[in-house]
Amino acid sequence: MKKCKDGPRSEQKDLRVEMKSTGVRMKTFNAMWALRQEIRKTTKKVAELEDDDLDQLREFAQAMAGTPFGDMIQQRLDEPSL
Repeated sequence: MKKCKDGPRSEQKDLRVEMKSTGVRMKTFNAMWALRQEIRKTTKKVAELEDDDLDQLREFAQAMAGTPFGDMIQQRLDEPSL
């Protein structure tokens, strides 16, 4: 617990103080922080897919091209981290 408190939680606390001092409301900050966490979580899940599963995801994105869902998946697959 101390490791978390002194590491990531401490950074988040410092960032909260900085954002608050610049006038960003905490409701807005919390929404953006949650979005950041979800993006990191889903990026990790996709990166952990086996090659055949990743190929299937690419095929699905191509089949759904032109739809918001298919385009979003393709955009995620095109990111350099993948």
